[in-house]
Amino acid sequence: MKKGVLILGTLILSVLAISLVAAQALPAPPVTLDTIVNYFQMLVTGFGSNAETMSRVLLVMLLTAVLFRPAYNLVGKKSGLAFLIAFLVSVIGIRFFTSYDMIQGLMLPYGALAIGVSAALPFLLFGILIETSEADITLRKVGWTIMAGAFILLWWFRWTDIGDLAWIYLFLGIAAFAVLFFNGQIHMLFAMQRIGSSKKRQIYKQLMELRRERDKYIALGPPQDETERRMINSEVARLDRAMRDLYRHL
Repeated sequence: MKKGVLILGTLILSVLAISLVAAQALPAPPVTLDTIVNYFQMLVTGFGSNAETMSRVLLVMLLTAVLFRPAYNLVGKKSGLAFLIAFLVSVIGIRFFTSYDMIQGLMLPYGALAIGVSAALPFLLFGILIETSEADITLRKVGWTIMAGAFILLWWFRWTDIGDLAWIYLFLGIAAFAVLFFNGQIHMLFAMQRIGSSKKRQIYKQLMELRRERDKYIALGPPQDETERRMINSEVARLDRAMRDLYRHL
């Protein structure tokens, strides 16, 4: 396990170092907000507009959520390390394996329906994946903060291109902030749903066992005497009551 993590970590750091070199040297002082944004844009995309950069950030976060669970199992269920590995792999993947045309087509369309789908789908998929994962509340809040910032910046950057349709991004940014502030309650709802689903599976399993046992008694055929008839009827009635009790919990 440790050897595998070491090899994976070395690979990630090596490719990340290449990405850093490709994005040129670290910005020289004085460092301004624009300098940081431009450097981050070069690191993630290597080219492209501000809107494209934010679209890639959304894809990075979505891919991070997808890779988190495999990484979590790989590193011995350490959520912080798993998130870091998933994030770095996602940055490398989006940086080197997506093209300008791909991002433009998938994430930066111009039709109302296409914009709505391209924006809402990453939001929903990221939410489901991260809220049903083993990530702790700090990592979840970091993820939602990045998502909210990316959506709000997309609203700002695309306003001149698509006009009022850009409000879709602002709405999703506000929704991401809402999830951020109520994250504990939302995560608890997902957890309770998983517990409920698991409990229902157990109840269905018990019902199937009771039904099989009941069918065995019925398959015995006509009783030989009154005592056997009463015994069979009593067992069938007991099993029927047990099944009715279980049905009340579904």
